[in-house]
Amino acid sequence: KERIDEILNKNAEMVDIDGDGYLDIICGGHDWEDRSFYEKGDISYSNTPIVFWGDGISFNNDNYIRLPACPVDGYGLTCDFHLSDLDGDGVDEIIIARTGDGVHTDVSFYAGWHIQILKRTQRSFSDATSYFLKLSDSFFKFYTYTGWIVKIDIVEENGTKFLVGAFDCPEFPVPEKLFQIESDGSFKRVFNY
Repeated sequence: KERIDEILNKNAEMVDIDGDGYLDIICGGHDWEDRSFYEKGDISYSNTPIVFWGDGISFNNDNYIRLPACPVDGYGLTCDFHLSDLDGDGVDEIIIARTGDGVHTDVSFYAGWHIQILKRTQRSFSDATSYFLKLSDSFFKFYTYTGWIVKIDIVEENGTKFLVGAFDCPEFPVPEKLFQIESDGSFKRVFNY
């Protein structure tokens, strides 16, 4: 019950991640431990996003996996997930939109954004962010609360795919194109700020 309780107050989606015909739950929120740990100075990223594997009947506490931590320090707050087969190998990658956590670095709480990409092999995951894009292009620092991504999606325009982000920010009232997705799955930065 304690693991399933982690879904509450987090971003969660139900999707068949491993292609076995059953819905799974993917959820994330703060990558560090709960507020009481945080206030006591425990800022370890031991609470990374989690996948609960479904069996068509229920979700079992013993049937889950933690996803890899964010490769860029300071962006340990999960905002959204998107699954897409970026490299054409028949297996969906997990794209995670993140924002500043205000924990480890000078990255402010709910400011800026980071895009993380995970590669799946059966029921295990590895961070593949630097395979798909330059790590230095994968994040952007805002120094105030505004400017964090609340939703990501992939859109196609005239045969070209883009990763877009919807922001909680008055300066960006409509989804912004962040990356052009090339035919090999690599991301080319297109945002200008």
